[in-house]
Amino acid sequence: MKKIILVLLLSLSTSAMAFDVNSIKEKIRPTIEGVLGTFLSNKILGVAPPIEMQLPKIPQINSDARSVLGIVKESESKLKIPQEKLDSLNINFVREIYATTRLSKPNNEEVANWFNILSQGGSREGIYRGLVLDSVYAGLENYDSGLNDQSVEFVGNYMGKYLQQVLSRENAKKMNFFTIKKLLTEKSLEVMDELYRNNPQDAFTWYAVFSREMAMKFSEIMNNEVRKDVRAERHLNWAQNVPFQFVKSEFIIKIQSVMNHLKS
Repeated sequence: MKKIILVLLLSLSTSAMAFDVNSIKEKIRPTIEGVLGTFLSNKILGVAPPIEMQLPKIPQINSDARSVLGIVKESESKLKIPQEKLDSLNINFVREIYATTRLSKPNNEEVANWFNILSQGGSREGIYRGLVLDSVYAGLENYDSGLNDQSVEFVGNYMGKYLQQVLSRENAKKMNFFTIKKLLTEKSLEVMDELYRNNPQDAFTWYAVFSREMAMKFSEIMNNEVRKDVRAERHLNWAQNVPFQFVKSEFIIKIQSVMNHLKS
C-alpha cells in the first residue's frame, strides 16, 4: 500500500503541468486517507475543499408503503474484512446501540445474546427494533420525560428538512422523550428505505448531508474521526462502500446520540 501511495504522489507531481493539481489531489485522497488517516493526508495534500451537496427529493411514505419497508436487501456484502474484525465491530455496535437507545449499558449476557443474533444473520436494524419494541422500552415511554426547548427546535427543523413532515411545537413538547426518539428514527428509516429502493445513491446522499450537518453542529459528541468529518463527500464515500445495514445503523446511533445530548 505504501508503494501505491508513493506512485500516486509521484504521479501528482509529474502530472501537474498537464492536469489540474487540485483535481488529482482529490482523486487520490481516499486512498491516502484510508492508509494514513485524515491528519496526515491533510499534511500531504492540504485540507480538502468542501463540496456542496444537496438533499435528494424526499419521498412521501404512505400507509401501504410502510407494510413493505425494511425489506431492502443487498445481493452481496460490500464489507470485505476478516471475521475477527467483523465480530469486534458487531460487539461494539451492540454496546453502542444499546447505550444510545436506552441510556444504559448492556450486561455481558445481553451483549452475547444480541451478538449471537447478528452472527446468525440478523440485521443491525433488527437489533435496534428489538430494543425499542420490548417491555423495557415501553416502560421508558411511560416515564414522564418531555422535551426541552432546544430538543423541540431540533426536532422541528430535522423533520422539516430530512422528512418533509411537520410536528408542531405544542405537540412536540407533550411527547415523551423516548417516544420522539423512536418516532424520528422510524420515520427516517422509512425515508432511507424508500430512497434506496428507487436509487441507492439518493439514500447515500441523504445520509451524507445529514452526517455533515451533525458533525458541524455536534462535533463534541462524535467519537471517531469519520463521524467528526464535516465533508459530506467523506460520508458519501463511506456509505457507498459498506453494506446498507451499516449506513442505517450509523444513522440510528447519530440521531439517538444527538437527541440524548440535547436532553442533557
